[in-house]
Amino acid sequence: MTEPAADSLSDAWRAVGRILPGDVLLPSEVEQERAAFSAETGLGPEAIVVSSFGYPSVPRPIAGQFDGSYRLPPTLEPLAARDPTWWLDDQTKSRRAGEDDELYIIRIHLELLARQLVDPESLVFHHPLRALGIDVRTPSGRARIQAYRDGGADPELCALVLGPELQEVPEEVAVIEDWSSALAEELLVTHLQAYEEVAAECQAAVTAMIAGVAAELRDADFDSASAPLETALSAFGAGGSVEASRRGIHAALDELLDQVGSLVQDELIVRGELTLGSATVADILEYGGRAREIYESGRIDLARDADRLLGLLYGEPGSATKSRLLAFCRTAWDGAIRACELTMEEWDRHQAGGSTPRRRAPLGAVPAAEIYGDIAGPLRPLREGQGNA
Repeated sequence: MTEPAADSLSDAWRAVGRILPGDVLLPSEVEQERAAFSAETGLGPEAIVVSSFGYPSVPRPIAGQFDGSYRLPPTLEPLAARDPTWWLDDQTKSRRAGEDDELYIIRIHLELLARQLVDPESLVFHHPLRALGIDVRTPSGRARIQAYRDGGADPELCALVLGPELQEVPEEVAVIEDWSSALAEELLVTHLQAYEEVAAECQAAVTAMIAGVAAELRDADFDSASAPLETALSAFGAGGSVEASRRGIHAALDELLDQVGSLVQDELIVRGELTLGSATVADILEYGGRAREIYESGRIDLARDADRLLGLLYGEPGSATKSRLLAFCRTAWDGAIRACELTMEEWDRHQAGGSTPRRRAPLGAVPAAEIYGDIAGPLRPLREGQGNA
């Protein structure tokens, strides 16, 4: 391959649009994009290439017959035939040796940009069927594409090829043999390097949070945390405004349960780090988001159980019902503390080079069940607190 004339191919090519190094889709967003593309096009998920770095998704094109027929798969929605990827020349849309999905989708994007078939800012495709006067939104246009898709003779569509003669690229790029592959490799490296920097920052933040978890665990004391609730419970039924007493109990109980929740979230943070190791910031963010959703659901259940005990308390404001409410909170607290302690012990063993392996996961490659399988574990003792009612 000829050496590039410029110091950097990506410096020479300015039309990559609004896709910036460091941007990345979460694994769930990749799957959402794949599902949406599948629904719009009629293609199966395996027939779609989705970028983790924000490049427009493309179908896996097929070569078709030598005469230009059968280039559209039989399940393709006719509207999706407007995607110019289908109509690229065979050499361009064929995989290069060693080219993975990320490299492929970047290279195809560059080729489409060079042929002015995609807007660099909006990333919207300019569909080539217009040149033939085909509007797929009309019954006649739809019928024509369906007939071609199904093998019908259509000389104009068979002859429609968006070849390299349409390219308009900077001179210093155009002189490079297979310039789009070379630039795709450089751009992917740029994306990965930027992503590694973001991941390192995320990793440092997580490590700092884990140090904070250890400190919070050392300082956790139920007697101190529950003192405001005990004071509010003692005041209830001892005269004064009943409404004010209830507000005091609710506020103290919410504060105590929030502290329990903080311990649960701490445990989830540490367990996520143990599960993912130094994976990717996308996986870590994905884990954090799912952990937050599951925690919020458990926190709602916990509050509902506490409200039921409050109802008993307000109906029978005696020492027995007050004790049951405190016992419920104590069970929740102890369960969260124990879960956090066990996970921190595992973390300490891991840090000391123990049996817990640290592994690196490719972007989006960790199965959801492996990450989230028992994520509700720390919340289970909270639910078991109902036994005190």
